Amino acid sequence: MAVTPDPGIFYLAARSLAGGRAEGIASSFGTALGGLVHVLAGALGVPAIVLASAELFTALKWLGAAYLVWLGLRPIIAARRNAVQALAGTDPAPAMGAARAFR
Repeated sequence: MAVTPDPGIFYLAARSLAGGRAEGIASSFGTALGGLVHVLAGALGVPAIVLASAELFTALKWLGAAYLVWLGLRPIIAARRNAVQALAGTDPAPAMGAARAFR
């Protein structure tokens, strides 16, 4: 399982190709920090607290659904913006910078 590339690896590759070494390293540290947050939350018992409260679990599910909808709409909005920029003759896909890649 560890040798199978996951979305994090594809993200790191895309950021490295688009923004160079600085963005690749920053996005690597960002994904590592995100993994650390998940491990710490599990170690502190956050999943047990969420499962113990039906209302909190339902709220978390709705927040997750809203986040997934937002993630789905972002590429559509970006594609429309890129199409307009392509018609105007500007570069539609600039590098995002190391700070944003980390975040």
